[in-house]
Amino acid sequence: MDIQHIIFWTLCMLTLGCAVGVIMSRNPINSVLFLILTFFTVSAHYVMMNAQFLAIVNIIVYAGAIMVLFFICYHAYEFKWGYRTPKKYPRAICRCHFGRGFITHSNCSI
Repeated sequence: MDIQHIIFWTLCMLTLGCAVGVIMSRNPINSVLFLILTFFTVSAHYVMMNAQFLAIVNIIVYAGAIMVLFFICYHAYEFKWGYRTPKKYPRAICRCHFGRGFITHSNCSI
């Protein structure tokens, strides 16, 4: 086997390991970090197929934008995974109603 086959099979094992890490992780932050690693390994596969543009777009769009958006939403809304404290529940309801009203009114003005 030449070096390309070794790199390919190593990337395959890393991709599958990170994908399993996304599913099996209990902490959402660790799950997102595993997902970003999965995106990077898939981008490495694109580079091996000589599709550098797809690799860069994959990193910029998915790892750079969508995962950062998840981090911001996670920290902005102060989610408590698994339980909800009584004093934060009314704030969550207000946020849902505000978001729904904002979307409804923004669609009507278009």
